Amino acid sequence: MFGGELADQRLHDAFIDSVRPAPDASRFEVIVIVRSPEAIEGTRDALRAAAPYLRSQVARGIHRKRVPELAYVCLAPPKEAS
Repeated sequence: MFGGELADQRLHDAFIDSVRPAPDASRFEVIVIVRSPEAIEGTRDALRAAAPYLRSQVARGIHRKRVPELAYVCLAPPKEAS
């Protein structure tokens, strides 16, 4: 998802798994899956840097007075069961 829109290489192997709105919809928890545990911190930093842009993109796609805050949770992909 991020690779085509943002130049930061740290986001190219990350994708949005799910979005959980708060009960009042003032905040969205965005679950991001990262290619490896070692990449989580860099992805988190890149998302922090891109936050204003990402929030503006959400604002363009919804019709509300207030744009929700976005909180990112970065996780490594689940290990496959043996």
